[in-house]
Parts: sequence; C-alpha cells; structure tokens
Amino acid sequence: MTGCGGSQSKIDEIKAKSTKAPVDPMENWKNNNGVGPIKSMELPTSIDQAMVSSGQQVFESKCTACHKIEKNFIGPSPKGILSRRTASWTMNMILNPDGMVKEDPIAKKLLIDLSRIMILLKLDISALLGYTGALFQNFFWK
Repeated sequence: MTGCGGSQSKIDEIKAKSTKAPVDPMENWKNNNGVGPIKSMELPTSIDQAMVSSGQQVFESKCTACHKIEKNFIGPSPKGILSRRTASWTMNMILNPDGMVKEDPIAKKLLIDLSRIMILLKLDISALLGYTGALFQNFFWK
C-alpha cells in the first residue's frame, strides 16, 4: 500500500529509520565538552595535594547536600567522574547547570534518571514535615 503518493521503498526507508534504537548520549562522552564557557580542558599529569585538600573542603562544604561519594543521590556520584565525563563537561556542568540540562544530551539524560531519586526525596521530606509537625504540636499543646 502506497498512500499519499509515497512509494513502497520510501515507506520501507521510513520504517527502517523509525525502528532504529535511539543513540545513547553516554556512548560518545569522550567527545562531549558540554555547553558553557569551558571549551576544552587539559588536566595536569600529576596530582597537586594542596589542590586535592582544597577541593575536598569545597566539596564537603558546598556539594554534599546533593552529591554522595559512593552513590547517586540528588545529583550523581562524583566518584570516577573523569572515567565517564570529560573535565570540560564536568566544569560546564558546575558553571552552567541550567544551560547544560537544556542543551546537553548527557545532562538531559542524567536529569531524567536522577529525577526518580528526587521524587522519592520529596516524599521523604513530606513525611519528615508531617512527623516534625506532629512533634511540634505534641510539644506545645500537651
């Protein structure tokens, strides 16, 4: 059947395209620098212990509410990040998170994958609020 002036070969071509699995954005991560001010970034060949110490302090004071070393939480685990993302992608995700989740295919996929965790956390927070509200009422209205 070739309705609307289409040939059978054209229909077969469209069907073939529509049955192809979508490309996983994670597969091409080594060529993805992200969206933002960092276009490329070379890492030093040796570890600067002073920088490591400073970075640990920054991470512990600013990042641990959303990121856990050993597991995905609200945000992904940073453990082994440079074995699955480029340094420039990582920097752009930190510097330009809104632009990344709007335009970068990996950041979009991470947002979808991690949103399941955020939904659970919202449920936990609601339960916690109910619990603390009950405690508050029991404390003041005994």
